[in-house]
Amino acid sequence: MVKRREVVRFFRQNGFKNEGGTNHDKFRHPDGRRTVIERHSEISNQQFEVMEKNRPDSNSPPPPKETSMKHVYEFEVFLDEGRYTVWPFDFECGGTSGATFREACEMAVDWLKTVVEDYAMHDEATPEPTFDNEPRYGGRIITVAIDAGLETIPRMTAAEAARALGVSPSRVSHMIRDGLLESFKYGHNTWVTGYSVEARLRERPRAGRPKRKPAASAEDRPQALEA
Repeated sequence: MVKRREVVRFFRQNGFKNEGGTNHDKFRHPDGRRTVIERHSEISNQQFEVMEKNRPDSNSPPPPKETSMKHVYEFEVFLDEGRYTVWPFDFECGGTSGATFREACEMAVDWLKTVVEDYAMHDEATPEPTFDNEPRYGGRIITVAIDAGLETIPRMTAAEAARALGVSPSRVSHMIRDGLLESFKYGHNTWVTGYSVEARLRERPRAGRPKRKPAASAEDRPQALEA
């Protein structure tokens, strides 16, 4: 198993930024590459290896625009290092897992919603789904169907985001420019995603007094020089 913080560190070191999520965090690269990382404390070695290999080629042309709200995809669920790993057949941006088969299926729903919303925000089409897939890791095939798109993304105005973060609206604009907050156009307005605001709040240092340094013992105290 690989510690989640090590997986996050790997993608951050490679230029990916955390754009938040619900049970998963979405990491996106400025060149358009994306991956989705579950919030469990550990991720299987096999899952991490596939995440590394399945990152889309940054030189590939962008797909056509997203138009549909209905999304149905097949996943494989298989045991890996004591957990039920869930892997998509048609996406190349990671997978998810659960402690039980049911939790794994629930995580697959959240994972797919996170990914589909990201495609919609960037005006891209999701991959064409394939069906009747054969298991690749000796697991079971499940079908996940969701309604997701711009309408389902938690959103807030820049002023609302500023109040939530305790900063000025101009600072929110700078954070969007620097990739620290994620925004998208919906209707006639530009919105900040609630996911990215929550991600910034989670990354803040916890409030509290700094720890006091232990008092020096008599042996550690400097001794006066004898005349």
